[in-house]
Amino acid sequence: MAAGRDVRKAVASGRRIAGSFCVLRVLRRRSGGGSASRFAYIASKRQGGSVERNRMKRRLREAVRAFAPAPGSAAGDVAVICRKEALRAPWSALCAEVAQSLCAAGVAGGPVTCD
Repeated sequence: MAAGRDVRKAVASGRRIAGSFCVLRVLRRRSGGGSASRFAYIASKRQGGSVERNRMKRRLREAVRAFAPAPGSAAGDVAVICRKEALRAPWSALCAEVAQSLCAAGVAGGPVTCD
């Protein structure tokens, strides 16, 4: 999501899915069939310095990329709010939580199976 107003709208009125490493705020869009889900990554200054915040966002961005929906599936605006625990979390645990959260939000795709 590029527009700040879209990010604020997703955070304010989106469905909240909390985990140990991140919080997802998901707002469904009613747009046409060809649009893909849009993601925004948020890390506040209380999470650490710029190096730590950027590392958290990079790790979460890669985990989401593995399970993000294909274009044409259910579209939504997803704000991924980083938690400090994402910085030191094992990669497999981070990916498992992201996959579970995206499944709960109904916007998962990729090789994950939502059980």
